[in-house]
Amino acid sequence: MATEQDNTDLTQSPSPAKTVLQIPASVRNVILPPDSLPIVSLMRFSILPGPCPILSPELYHPEAWISIEQPSLTFQPQHLQQLALPPIVVVRALEKVLLSEHPAVLAGSILAAHRLEGSDVPRRLPLWVVTYWKDAYRVRVARQTWKVGVEWAQHRTEGCTHGQFVKYRAFRSLEFDLVNGHCETLGGIAYINNNHYTFIVICPSDTYVGYGDSMHADMPKDLRRGVLWWITRLIDQGLQCNKNVPVDQWLRRLPITSQAPYDSFSCGMLAVNALTHHYIPMLNLLNRLATR
Repeated sequence: MATEQDNTDLTQSPSPAKTVLQIPASVRNVILPPDSLPIVSLMRFSILPGPCPILSPELYHPEAWISIEQPSLTFQPQHLQQLALPPIVVVRALEKVLLSEHPAVLAGSILAAHRLEGSDVPRRLPLWVVTYWKDAYRVRVARQTWKVGVEWAQHRTEGCTHGQFVKYRAFRSLEFDLVNGHCETLGGIAYINNNHYTFIVICPSDTYVGYGDSMHADMPKDLRRGVLWWITRLIDQGLQCNKNVPVDQWLRRLPITSQAPYDSFSCGMLAVNALTHHYIPMLNLLNRLATR
């Protein structure tokens, strides 16, 4: 039986910060794809803006984006399609400021500090634009990840080499996103030894390369050398990370369900499950018995 305290918690109103950060339902359906959108339709969803060029140093501080004035009366949701996405580090900093629930901030607006001169976009935007930017990055990363996977699959049968793969436009776009702070982490499936699937997660902000193998083997030397070379290359291009930690110390094991003895076919399913669990912890790792 629920206690009186339980009933109070169930009927408690959202915090003021969460209220102002919530995108109106009628607007959300116009500017973002629904979560139930099929993958093919997601790949064709083209109204999201791209990331903005590198900002001047002062625009990396949330204070440059906060106004205590009300949003501009001329603002329309369609204006967001004309405005580039700020770096994800800026978006997360703004969200943190809003969640601090300072009354003056919650009564104000977000400045379009990076808009181009002469733009029709109003200077003062509603506070929920921070949530839009955050969700737009989530959708953009999903699209790019699927695009890379599709291109890899399409070219795999054509004898594609590793050197050719890194030249793909979508892959180079991911490099740009990592270096410029538009993407915080990158994860994917690795096919090794022509017979086994594992998974990799690269997270520069936390200085680690995570690796999971259902047979609990170490990352193969060739793959390890290639990944660490690529990260070193990105650091030379300006990748933000703790440079006091040598790249060869970034490696760590990530949780994955063990492959059952004499199981020669479940590695792909276990790798995908573990990668999904890493990013969405509420989706549990598979029970080994369930994979037999």
